[in-house]
Amino acid sequence: MGVGSACWPSVRSTCGAPSSTAGARWFTPPPAPSSTARARFSRSSIEWLDTEALERRHNIGRGSLIILDAIVPNLTASDRYRLLSEEALRLNWPILNIGQRPEENRGYLLHQTALSDALPAGQLALTRWWNEMQCLNTAWGAEFYEGLVAKRADSLYPIQLRNPESGCPFWIKHRWAW
Repeated sequence: MGVGSACWPSVRSTCGAPSSTAGARWFTPPPAPSSTARARFSRSSIEWLDTEALERRHNIGRGSLIILDAIVPNLTASDRYRLLSEEALRLNWPILNIGQRPEENRGYLLHQTALSDALPAGQLALTRWWNEMQCLNTAWGAEFYEGLVAKRADSLYPIQLRNPESGCPFWIKHRWAW
């Protein structure tokens, strides 16, 4: 992960990139998020959002959308999260933190934290969060949390318009599962 990384929990869900103005482009078949959750994001000034839809893999937060990132060219990950945080405040989107069980048919912005796993404090935080997520999975009776994901805070969103079947080698998300 390294110095200057953003970190957030990975949840079991379906990945998509809904447009706040033009509908949705799903990376896997859409789970039909609720109209309530879709309406929450339709007022956003950010056209494309990188989201997770809660529907099929467990019964937690059915019909809800969780915003992971904004698909905005030429903004770093830190700047995109700042933009999303401002939208969340303006549009009253709740922030989803580790330990908060999402309600059904809601829209959330997933909380991200800047840290470094190269420092002891970062390593301790990652271990603490991982242990907390495992306890919550047991308490909730579902594998809601999969692990932790990180990206460099100075990374740009990897937009490639050549071919939807092609991968984008310019951005790697690191996923941990102890």
